Amino acid sequence: MSNHSLTTFRANQEWNCWCECTSRSPGFQHRWEAEDWGIAHLHDVERVRIHLGNRNPSLVDQRNWYRDRAKNDPNPAYRKLWEQLAEGLDHRIGQPPDDQPLFEEAP
Repeated sequence: MSNHSLTTFRANQEWNCWCECTSRSPGFQHRWEAEDWGIAHLHDVERVRIHLGNRNPSLVDQRNWYRDRAKNDPNPAYRKLWEQLAEGLDHRIGQPPDDQPLFEEAP
């Protein structure tokens, strides 16, 4: 949610405000109206930041997202990378892949 810098400009006899997050104001007759829209937009952004603060997705959600990316990515090299990330999170979650054991157990 970074990249929120505002630009106020005049186009087609209307004042507009544009944000780096690609939000655009409607056209206004006065510059101060466009600037007020920008200030309100930044307040909304800050409110969302506060609301989402300290909310990180769980490791399982991240792993599932990586697996979805691995299935849907058109580039095979990236698919392999997404799958490696998912496998790394499997290890952190405590679900290592089914591998051969390093040592044979004695009977």
